[in-house]
Amino acid sequence: PSHSPSSPAHPASAKVADELGDDDEAGENPPLSFELKSLKQDHPYPAERGLTDATMKSYGIGYCSKGCLRGYLAIPIRNRDGKLVAYIGRWPGDPPDDQPKYKLPKGFRKNLELFNLDRALQADASQPLLVVEGVFDCLHLVQLGYPRTVALLGSALSARQEVLLRDAVC
Repeated sequence: PSHSPSSPAHPASAKVADELGDDDEAGENPPLSFELKSLKQDHPYPAERGLTDATMKSYGIGYCSKGCLRGYLAIPIRNRDGKLVAYIGRWPGDPPDDQPKYKLPKGFRKNLELFNLDRALQADASQPLLVVEGVFDCLHLVQLGYPRTVALLGSALSARQEVLLRDAVC
């Protein structure tokens, strides 16, 4: 079926909640009430990692020079409906000892999301759905012509992500 990021709640939302019950992986990350507008897309790190300018613009990825993600590359995370639920920060290169490589917003549960799922659902369903660990791996495959690629945002597959994947291929 066709899914649109601008459509109302995904029809599988209730199904996902039913399948997970009272599990700690039930629920959803709430949509953000803001969008970072002043991200700089001319930082050299994304190009060093193989991201094109077109990908950076399309996904809204950029270097943050102020606020809680200052010094980090801000990567927007959208839920399956295309709603912005978080920005994950990636330190460009090796971080100093006092900074983590990745910075997640307080309260954001990455095990409830699959990066790029909203776009993967829009792609030709006859193509295989590829699952990778990280955002950069996902973006590289998208750039190579595999738009039905999603990232786990970590190394473990959660029960919630498993349900999302099953719904995406069925």
